Amino acid sequence: MKQTFLRLTLGLVLLFVSGAVFAQSKTTTGTNETVPPKKPLTTNEKADRQLKRITEKLKLTTDQQTKIRAIILVSITQEDADRKEANGDMEKLKGLNRQRDEKKKEEIKKILTPEQLKIYDAPIQKQGPPSGK
Repeated sequence: MKQTFLRLTLGLVLLFVSGAVFAQSKTTTGTNETVPPKKPLTTNEKADRQLKRITEKLKLTTDQQTKIRAIILVSITQEDADRKEANGDMEKLKGLNRQRDEKKKEEIKKILTPEQLKIYDAPIQKQGPPSGK
């Protein structure tokens, strides 16, 4: 009886320990390969992503794309400088972000056609409640 109880207890302990170990591992779905950490995007990669979204949304011409990409690059560079200036002060950073975003929007608006402006100024439709990530 004692041996059965001891084996059962040992089995339960092993079960809980193995569950805790596997719960901590970062793996891709269905495999035991670890997920490599994401490398931060470069300034140009960030600019290209933003430009692609705006181009798809507004059907920008090549000339508009060139001008807007320059505006985006300046904004991204300023974002890095703002982050250093804020020095961890989140309220200050929020204010700097708002100012920078407003300046970027105003400069972009100067390049857009009236039809594109209507789309650009249209409120963003919510896709549902935000995820808990």
